Amino acid sequence: MVLFIVLTTILVCIMVILIMLGIGYLIRVHKAKMFVLSYELLKIYNEHNPENELEYKNEVFKEIEDILSKGI
Repeated sequence: MVLFIVLTTILVCIMVILIMLGIGYLIRVHKAKMFVLSYELLKIYNEHNPENELEYKNEVFKEIEDILSKGI
């Protein structure tokens, strides 16, 4: 009986750790996708408005840094 409780506890701990690692991975993937998406939007914007490129780029990268520094 004691062996069953110990094995169950170990199994639950392993499952919790794997779930936490999976959630962390999904958060990193989501942040990477958002970064790529914002870069693609920046490219599209710059194709239509090349005269404001530098100013807009600085503004977008500040927003991206703010989002990434806050985390989830």
